[in-house]
Amino acid sequence: MNLGLSSVAEQVHPYLHARTEATATIDIVRAAREFTDSVGKSWAVFGVSQGGHAALATARLASTYAPELDFRGTVALAPGSQLEYLFPLAGPYIPRSPLLDNSIAGASVLLIAFLAGMWATDPTFDLTPYLTPAGAQVLSELRTACQDRWPTIIGGHGLGELLARPLFEEPARRAIGDYVAIPADGYRQPIFLGHGTRDVAVPPLLTQALANEFALAGTEYEYHTFDTDHAGIMGPGFDAGVEFVQRILPAGR
Repeated sequence: MNLGLSSVAEQVHPYLHARTEATATIDIVRAAREFTDSVGKSWAVFGVSQGGHAALATARLASTYAPELDFRGTVALAPGSQLEYLFPLAGPYIPRSPLLDNSIAGASVLLIAFLAGMWATDPTFDLTPYLTPAGAQVLSELRTACQDRWPTIIGGHGLGELLARPLFEEPARRAIGDYVAIPADGYRQPIFLGHGTRDVAVPPLLTQALANEFALAGTEYEYHTFDTDHAGIMGPGFDAGVEFVQRILPAGR
């Protein structure tokens, strides 16, 4: 469940918005308990890739947003993290290159969807000066389109053709951090991080950096690597995550 994910939704989907992901996830647990009394109050969260980002955001908010529930911990496999450092690197200086066309196209889809959600969530931030005319047109079309149409709307544009100014400038950098960041502190329950060493979709270096930040902040966590790629994390990584959940979550409560 997430806001804006419907052909009849009234709002723009806040893609990768940490707080929206967290509140929607917690509200699912509340709704399940309203629906049936067979759902206990003790719970944990488990997410992969973007879901890993959502799981970490949920972990930080769970105890304060839903104090009536008994939150026990988090599994985040190949999670999106450090995005508050990556996205501000984008700007009009990114060149077109035969070696980068495919990845740049993918990055364009991801970034424009992200910016559309950020702008819709924080209307006080004016994104207009950061977009070229092509970028403004793409964002206008993409913000209410289903995901399968995103690459068509992008139309092969690279990031440098969509952005008029670097996103590391203020207030863009600050707005990006407020929207997507996964802080290293503020967690009350243990966290399991897992990542494939051959992952090229979400580089494992990002999760290693997050683990280092957790260690410095005193956050309780485990970090495990697996000899697999992004999709393959759902093999050994998933099994290890389930074992972690079984350790932290009591049965029948």
